[in-house]
Amino acid sequence: MICTTNCFKFVKVEDFFDDYKNWHTIGNASIQNLGKDNKDVALRLTGSEGKNHNMLIQFVREDIFRLRFHPGKENAETYSSYNTRSLILDDFDNLRKKIADFTVNAVQKSGSIELTTFDAKGKSNMKMVVNFTPFSITVFEFDGDEEFQV
Repeated sequence: MICTTNCFKFVKVEDFFDDYKNWHTIGNASIQNLGKDNKDVALRLTGSEGKNHNMLIQFVREDIFRLRFHPGKENAETYSSYNTRSLILDDFDNLRKKIADFTVNAVQKSGSIELTTFDAKGKSNMKMVVNFTPFSITVFEFDGDEEFQV
C-alpha cells in the first residue's frame, strides 16, 4: 500500500508533551547482570506501572558507551548483538575486538555502582555513576586528576 495523502500527521511539541505527567516513569533500578570485564551492565528497572524492564549499558571503548532501552525487554539476552549498518562491523563483539583495548573498573556501593574506564596505558577516562533509588545516571570525564560532569 502506498500512502498518497496525510501519510504523516504533524503534531506540535506542546500537544505531544501535553500529557507527560501521565507517562510511565522509572522509579528504582538494580543490577540484573554485570558482564564479563564489566563492559556490559544489565539493569532491572521498575516502572511506575509495576512492570520490570531492562536497560543495557555497553562500553564500546574507554570514552564511548551506548545505552539500550526498550520497555518490552525484561533481560539483556533479548537485545540483538547486531549493529545498525551505520557502524563499521555488523556484530558488537567484533566491533570491540577492532578497537583499542580498555578496562572498566566496577565498584558496587549501597544504592549505586560506579564504573570507571581506563585506556590501555591505565589512564582513567570516564566515570559513570548509576544510582538505584531513585534511578539516575551521571557521567564524568577526567582531565588529568580532575573530573567534570558531562
